[in-house]
Amino acid sequence: MTIASSILIFIVFFPIGKSSFMFAGDRTAACVGSISLNDNSSLTFHSSVDNINLIVRMVRLEGCGCFRLYQRSGGRGRSQKIDQQGVVTVDLRRVGSVVREGCKENVELSEDKINLNVSLYMQSTISTISTISTIS
Repeated sequence: MTIASSILIFIVFFPIGKSSFMFAGDRTAACVGSISLNDNSSLTFHSSVDNINLIVRMVRLEGCGCFRLYQRSGGRGRSQKIDQQGVVTVDLRRVGSVVREGCKENVELSEDKINLNVSLYMQSTISTISTISTIS
């Protein structure tokens, strides 16, 4: 098996990156996202929590959806919006409540634009594999 075929198999069976959207035709997909406080799995929430009162240094957002951390219970006081997947540093002294909220999309993607991006990615990948196989 050549290096190029190994790379091709890897790319096909182990896609690079992750995506938070899915086209389901007329069906609507439910957003299932979570936020973990202080990288503690027992402090993982999928919905709003009205009264937690914890010192939180970092959060991890996984899946889709956005959350807002409030310094006081009941969604009051200073807040910090968490709208980026991965680990985020918290700038609040304490977190009194966590509120799940909608995400404001900056860019509206159409199915045509996504298909174009996937096509360009595949052309780039194939070009890279061709270059590797010619070098080998």
